[in-house]
Amino acid sequence: MAGAPIKEETVTLRLAVSKNVYGYLKTLRRRSLLGASENDIAKYVLTKALEQMIADKYHLTQAVPED
Repeated sequence: MAGAPIKEETVTLRLAVSKNVYGYLKTLRRRSLLGASENDIAKYVLTKALEQMIADKYHLTQAVPED
């Protein structure tokens, strides 16, 4: 029987964004189902973007050259 997926351990991260970005998060909160708050939406969008970067191995293709 399949149950709820096991969630990874989380760490709290404090984040500051521009007023423009915050305004767009407010728009998404009102007009989408991405989250109940601006913080929830930012967390979702950031997580999805980073998961894609991990899948694309961004850290290998965009690494800063060593001296």
